[in-house]
Amino acid sequence: MTFVRWLDKISKDWVDLAGSKGANLGELLTNQFPVPFGFVVTTDAFKNFIDSKKLRQKINSILEKSGTDPEKINEASLQIKQLILETEFPAEMKKEITEAYKSLSFSDTIRDEKVLQLISVGRDFALVAVRSSVPDDFSFETKQASFLNVKGIGDLLISVKNCWASFFEPRSILELLKKDWDLRLGLVVQRMINSEKSVVMRTVDSSNDRILIKAAWGLGQTLSSAKVKPDVYSVLKSGQIVDVKVSQKERMTIRDYATDRTIEIPVPKDKMEEQVLSDGEISRLVKLGLQVENHYQSPQEIEFVLHLNKIYITQTKSL
Repeated sequence: MTFVRWLDKISKDWVDLAGSKGANLGELLTNQFPVPFGFVVTTDAFKNFIDSKKLRQKINSILEKSGTDPEKINEASLQIKQLILETEFPAEMKKEITEAYKSLSFSDTIRDEKVLQLISVGRDFALVAVRSSVPDDFSFETKQASFLNVKGIGDLLISVKNCWASFFEPRSILELLKKDWDLRLGLVVQRMINSEKSVVMRTVDSSNDRILIKAAWGLGQTLSSAKVKPDVYSVLKSGQIVDVKVSQKERMTIRDYATDRTIEIPVPKDKMEEQVLSDGEISRLVKLGLQVENHYQSPQEIEFVLHLNKIYITQTKSL
């Protein structure tokens, strides 16, 4: 059973093993798109964790007792999450995830544990982002957890469990009660990009002739949390900018360099009403977005982050 698979060994056809996010990022990385390097903790890992530790029966028992009472559903959610967090990883799975993280921290290519021990002396583990990845046909709506600026083996393993546990939110319990649940949960672990700007692009808008771009300061969490009203840009596929709406952006999410934690802070006053993206950045984003659309031969919703004048893709999905 495969517990870890490197992104550069994954294609868009690996949805069942990597989830949609992992399969698409692997597809882009293997085709030379700018995707942060990393690996997938596969759907097999979650299945093995649940079955080898006999959690399925315990979870089913908790679900059956919850019924449809909102208070009991909330309690069931807490119990299942706690059960997952308190359960030890199978030894081989823990070893695979740990070794992959060590390799990601110190080398893109070296996998030998003894060599990694030598080159890691005096060096810190990498900061990584841990994001949930499920198939597009996931049968019910649930917020997929993400953890940014994760550092160290202990924090990584806890983040993996927290991602798995997040699929048992109260809003998911009623759906789980309707079926003999078989959740195919994957996770993507990538080197963290501490972005100054984050972007979501739809390569078609409602009229199908324009690209719609939303942008905010800081990490991508700023946009996904919907805590800030982003700038909005409407661009023709020729690259011509036809409309710009600059908003007042009051909050941003960043890495705290003192603690390596993700924090939310006020946007500096001089940036609150400043346009996030320059015309040159918009042009580069449009060019890259259309390349992704052309690769998939379908309109895309793409998430980008910008750091030190470089653009990285952190997610894409077909519209």
